[in-house]
Amino acid sequence: MRKVLTEQQVEKYHRDGFVYPVDLMSAEQAKDYLTRLEAAEVLQVHWLVKGSNFKPHLVFKWADELA
Repeated sequence: MRKVLTEQQVEKYHRDGFVYPVDLMSAEQAKDYLTRLEAAEVLQVHWLVKGSNFKPHLVFKWADELA
């Protein structure tokens, strides 16, 4: 998804060094990722091992999509 900053956002970035908020996804997409994260947390109890939080984008498609 390509985003273009407004002129005000560019000015704010030059003045402050950062810009926020920047919407990266819709509320529906965020809810979907939250649901998938919560499902992964349930699995943590059953089969994920220590260190599974290291590079989760290699284990979970949803994390890869976010990365």
